[in-house]
Amino acid sequence: MEDRGIRIANKILDGILTVFFCLVISVGFYIMIDAKQVYLQAEQYQLSHRKPELPAEEVLKEISGNAIGRITIDDTPVDYPVLQSDNNLEYLSKDPDGNYSMAGSIFLDFRNKPDFTDPYNIIYGHHMPDGLMFGALDAFADPSYFASHRRGTLFLKGRELAFYTSAFLIVRADIPEIFEPGYQRDFSQFLSEHALQFDPSSLTGHFLALTTCTEQGDSNREVLLISLK
Repeated sequence: MEDRGIRIANKILDGILTVFFCLVISVGFYIMIDAKQVYLQAEQYQLSHRKPELPAEEVLKEISGNAIGRITIDDTPVDYPVLQSDNNLEYLSKDPDGNYSMAGSIFLDFRNKPDFTDPYNIIYGHHMPDGLMFGALDAFADPSYFASHRRGTLFLKGRELAFYTSAFLIVRADIPEIFEPGYQRDFSQFLSEHALQFDPSSLTGHFLALTTCTEQGDSNREVLLISLK
């Protein structure tokens, strides 16, 4: 009788372990598929919203709706429409066409003016693998890459602004010098102390900060500081 009870208990235990391992495998498979889906969405976003080879005035005509502009850094994957909402949550999971997308969109901080006349403007984007979205910012940590990818253009409704990349840094997400648009800042001193790459001669007093999470997914943020001309 005792042996029979042990056999039954072992069968129950085997069943529980089998179910448990099946669940673990299923969850792992789901995570893998989900991550692949996010990557494919970001890749599709990059391809479908790449700036057409048109004259600047034609590109400007394409900026409509919640798209307030387009940012392009020459010879890099950064070439995206810029969106803006009345909050910083909407375009974390929505593409420029208004459809749900885990890859989100590139968007301007809601506290900034949509015409980029603020002295300091913040643009956010998800950190995606293979240089998609603002995963492309990783490359600017390399001094030679930073030095050879300095120029770009911010296309707006009715005008365009040329710019130079001025600094690349990795900072905590709560640093007011970077993440508060209205903060009174002395960038020259701050960047001298914190930037991994920095060209003080390029500072103009009119800034654009591109920011994303780090590869590690911690509380730090990558920031590419741009000086608008």
